[in-house]
Amino acid sequence: MSVPVGQGAGFHVLVPGAMLVLLPVCFTHGALFTLGCSIYSDLRRNHRVSSADTPAKAYILEGLGTLAGAALVTFILIPLFSSFSITIAVSALNFLTCIMLFKLLIPEKSGASLSYFSVILLAATVIVLLSPLGEKIHRQSISAQWGGQEVVHYHNSIYDNITVTSQNGQYTIYTGGMPHITLPYPDIESIEERAHFPLLSHGDAKDILILSGGAGGIINEVLKYPGTYIDYLELDPDLINTVKKFPTPITEKELTDPRVEVIHRDGRNYLKDTSSKYDVIIVGLNNPSDLQANRLFTQDFFRLAKEKLNPNGIIALNLPGSLTYLDSELKRMKVSLIKTLQSSFEDVYVIPGNITHYMAGRREALEEISTDKMSRSLTESGIQTRLIDDAYINYRIDGRHKDWFYSSLEETEALLNLDRRPIAVFYSLRYWNSLFSPSANRILDALDTP
Repeated sequence: MSVPVGQGAGFHVLVPGAMLVLLPVCFTHGALFTLGCSIYSDLRRNHRVSSADTPAKAYILEGLGTLAGAALVTFILIPLFSSFSITIAVSALNFLTCIMLFKLLIPEKSGASLSYFSVILLAATVIVLLSPLGEKIHRQSISAQWGGQEVVHYHNSIYDNITVTSQNGQYTIYTGGMPHITLPYPDIESIEERAHFPLLSHGDAKDILILSGGAGGIINEVLKYPGTYIDYLELDPDLINTVKKFPTPITEKELTDPRVEVIHRDGRNYLKDTSSKYDVIIVGLNNPSDLQANRLFTQDFFRLAKEKLNPNGIIALNLPGSLTYLDSELKRMKVSLIKTLQSSFEDVYVIPGNITHYMAGRREALEEISTDKMSRSLTESGIQTRLIDDAYINYRIDGRHKDWFYSSLEETEALLNLDRRPIAVFYSLRYWNSLFSPSANRILDALDTP
């Protein structure tokens, strides 16, 4: 679809691309159901059984088959086999079905010819499936899909596709085609700001909860603070297993340190069930781009997180930003997040920038945040950083940046982001389409409601 690896796609690619990919599959699937009803009816008549209820029974059989197929694909095929192997195996099963149906329904010479042709196709798929040729085709397909990059790992988990590419000793771990972790040299600006801004703002954080995105740098930075204990939630265990396959000093320390507990659970469900309280909760996702991610940006989640914070606890999260220009879509996404946080917490503290950080908690705790407090906390902790120092803190917490940020958001209207109304996903779609397919926003304008 001519979309560079790691880049989000706009509606001008997603809509026609999805139609192009799904149309032949959906058309064939619909035709197969009609054909299946006809075959089932003929079989029942051949056995002198009334076929009046054939469509109803065909629907039931199709439903049972779909349910069984979903369980088979989710729990066996995806975890154990590549998508290419699954495709070839399903093709072989289809050809075997054709052979049986041709012999059963078309016993004449034409049926025998079709059966022989199906046998040849069946044999070809089995050979491809069992020989090295299948794996070779699979690797060539992956290489073409990833623009010729050196793909050193490719795996489909039940949650996502996980791919690792290598270039000049640098590994990039992609989930769903988007970069998730870079090793062994992470994005220092992103990693250090996400970890240190909330911890320096708190001043005495001990119990930390990181919801996704902690491996590869953030956990390492948090562990620099003496006496900290981390609960790290990552929904997909295959992601952590992939990180372990490409060990670096940072990730080995993060995943083996006794102060870190890795938990494979959904963040929302964990917060509902846990009795633990935290000084800082760090949301590792940086954009409510889909419904799964948006569950950590809604009023319902923030109210749940508030119950799990200690009295002076802080929740920290971030969105894309800028210190020079905010377009209307990005403004609405930011206003929605601020209003949603304000509906759940007493106060919200914003640090504008290319990565805009949001911290929420009790008013007394946030009112104490200042460049002096953060610099003092950094000095007293004795930790070593490569980017954040007194000068950098003064630059990023500059009051002029905050004044410009809030003045830019004046007169911008946005709705609260709720579970039952995930408006932030809509704002995120508008923002990304403004970057990659601005013309598609005309369609979104028609869907927009006050």
